[in-house]
Amino acid sequence: MKFAYEALGSDGRVVRGTVEAASEAAARRQLQGQGATVLGLAPQARRGSRRGITDEQLLLAFTELTTLLHGGLGIAEAVDSIAAAHPHDGLHEALERLGRGLAQGQPFHEALRPSGLRLPEYFFRLAEAGELGGTLATSLDEAVAQFTWQQEVAREVRGALIYPSVLVATGVGAVGLLFTIVVPRFATLLRNPESLPWLAWAVLAAGTFVRTHLPAVLLALALAVVLAAQALRRERVRAALLEQAAQWPLLGRWIEETDTAGWTALLGALLAQGVPMLTALALANATVRVDSRRARLEAVARAVKGGSALSRALEQHAALGPTAYNLLRTGERAGRLPEMLKSLAALYRRTGRERMKRVLLLIEPLAILVIGSAIGVIVLGIVLAITSAYDIPL
Repeated sequence: MKFAYEALGSDGRVVRGTVEAASEAAARRQLQGQGATVLGLAPQARRGSRRGITDEQLLLAFTELTTLLHGGLGIAEAVDSIAAAHPHDGLHEALERLGRGLAQGQPFHEALRPSGLRLPEYFFRLAEAGELGGTLATSLDEAVAQFTWQQEVAREVRGALIYPSVLVATGVGAVGLLFTIVVPRFATLLRNPESLPWLAWAVLAAGTFVRTHLPAVLLALALAVVLAAQALRRERVRAALLEQAAQWPLLGRWIEETDTAGWTALLGALLAQGVPMLTALALANATVRVDSRRARLEAVARAVKGGSALSRALEQHAALGPTAYNLLRTGERAGRLPEMLKSLAALYRRTGRERMKRVLLLIEPLAILVIGSAIGVIVLGIVLAITSAYDIPL
């Protein structure tokens, strides 16, 4: 696997390039073995990404930004430095807009939104908290860590979906060929529909309709795809679909654990930087994707505002699980609530990843079952039509 890197050479000059290694840790060790100080490291960016900026480029840029900030460089100077390092891609333009906002005196989190960098909401929340508490570099470290985890999960999901996608595409093609080539050959049997079993009649009639109106059927399918794609671009539609998916037995638990992992990690990071509890809850709640879950967490925030402890408020509104309540209660008693929240986030990430693997394992057999059933119904209808032909009077 190739990794794009930015490093400080032994002569003090910044060098950029790619290195091939089995993992990010191996790539970092390889560069350090060459005497380089790694500033940024991420899987090599793929071409053709949205708006010319890949998630890998964003990850590399913000990793470098946090490194420069920890090194004592000012935020405006660090942004200008990274922009100069990317003169020929979409990242340069976005970073230049960010730099102009900073030059006009805007806070970093305010200049970040109109820059065009498509970042998760928690980046803006953590940047705002970091500026309020004077710990911007640490806040961005937390954001980069969360973003890195999300990218790892996304890569695993994409990899696991390759075979089911090929399987579904092949099955759809096979069904299409059966309907347009094989089934219409038996269309003459429809002249005696009373002699055909209902399944045979339905299959032959559907195949004949598709063959006769093939251009219209293809146009309708293409239109349906376009309309679905347009609908999915709307935030309200995506939120409604996510809300429905959150009610499903296994998939819902995965979505809940993923959301909770992000919420606890962000809340812990905000509290660790001295952000007041109510402000931290408001910032963390805004990043929750499922509407019903966000409503429960907002009720938790109101209970905390009324004087309730966080663990008690979460338990009263059934927002987490028994293990979480015990950990948070212990953290409150020991005065180490931020640390407990971060530990809880790690726990939810681990359990969420295991549940994700179980969900993905179900996709392949489900795809086989659906495609196999569709082909089986068509073949059974053809066989029934053929066997019933012997009963047709001459």
